[in-house]
Amino acid sequence: MKTIERPCVVCGTVFEITVTDDGQYSGGYYFGEFENPVGDGEHKKVDEIDLGGRNIDVVEWIGGDS
Repeated sequence: MKTIERPCVVCGTVFEITVTDDGQYSGGYYFGEFENPVGDGEHKKVDEIDLGGRNIDVVEWIGGDS
């Protein structure tokens, strides 16, 4: 189990999120679904949006799929 801190992209409030060994979490919020990146690679910035008065990077995973 581990604890991570993440800021809200809208208001900036820092959330303390507890992640268990099986990937479940508590203490944070999640909006939508996504595929976890797998393999070696990185995120490439493809755009930037204004969200609640904050500039947020839009990224794309350019890594492997194995």
